[in-house]
Amino acid sequence: MPGIAVQEFMVRELPVWKVSMRKITKQKGTMMSNRGLITRYTGVTIITVLYLALPACSDGGDRGGAGSAFPEQSVEVVAPAFDIPSFLGKSIDEVRAVLGTPREATAMDPTPEQIEMGRTVWSNVFENDGQDLMIVFNAVTRETVEFFLDGNNAGVLSQRGNLSTQSPAYRIEPVTVRGDTANIVGIKVVPAATP
Repeated sequence: MPGIAVQEFMVRELPVWKVSMRKITKQKGTMMSNRGLITRYTGVTIITVLYLALPACSDGGDRGGAGSAFPEQSVEVVAPAFDIPSFLGKSIDEVRAVLGTPREATAMDPTPEQIEMGRTVWSNVFENDGQDLMIVFNAVTRETVEFFLDGNNAGVLSQRGNLSTQSPAYRIEPVTVRGDTANIVGIKVVPAATP
């Protein structure tokens, strides 16, 4: 507008709500009221909000919904702690070579007496980046049988284990307490049966 000069230091040094309460000095016989200033800042605020909100409202690709292979869900993106698919088909000894010593270092395997009594299924727990992974294996054949990640969000746990719900190499099963399907305590990964 001709004849109106807004002092720049007011805009930079004071928040908008304080600037709108200040009087602007008269220049060349024209006076801008507080109401005009409030209207100007409100318009800028609305445009800014719309500018920031539009990308969130737009369809930015295949994020879920009708016709999508992935159901719409609110799952945070997390880094994998384990690469469970790379452990499929490996012995517990091969997995230990990658992950290191399990938490139960003194009882990594059953004793010979336990094996004689028929205790052939054993488990080891590994920890990485705050995530626990329990691996169940056959102590005689050394074959890994299943994997368990503890937590209460199946989507996050799938990411933590670098798992895909679409893989034919394994199946992912939620683990619940006493059949309470609304609350999970983890997910179990079972390798697909080999022909």
